[in-house]
Amino acid sequence: MAKKSLIDVDIVIDTKSAKKLQKQFTGAIWAATLATIKRLLVRAEDATLITQYTQTAKPAKPTRSTYIRTFRLQRSSERRITHRPLPVEGSWEAKTQYASMVIGLAADQAPIHAGRWPALELAINQVNANAQKDFDDEVERLTK
Repeated sequence: MAKKSLIDVDIVIDTKSAKKLQKQFTGAIWAATLATIKRLLVRAEDATLITQYTQTAKPAKPTRSTYIRTFRLQRSSERRITHRPLPVEGSWEAKTQYASMVIGLAADQAPIHAGRWPALELAINQVNANAQKDFDDEVERLTK
């Protein structure tokens, strides 16, 4: 009768190495998420035209308007990001009392601004439409 041989293998995973790997992945996820949030906040802000308008640029002033733009709405634009640790969160806000009448949801825009200034739904749609692609692009960039 042939003898059976037994091979006994012990596998030991160094928990220090596993924790280091976990930190590296967490760091990469954090970096990709942070970069994505920053990009999406700029995208939202840009969609409202708030940072792009000047005295003569679009959206154009109403015909025969004597209003001189104060740029208060533009100066009130604020992006905030909170991070460390995950999750990374971002918000964009125009902090003037009248912001919703100019660049708010379509239902809240004042008639003089509706159609001249983009409604907030445009910014929301652009962020939602690009969030996953922007994140995937960041992950790809970080893993090259």
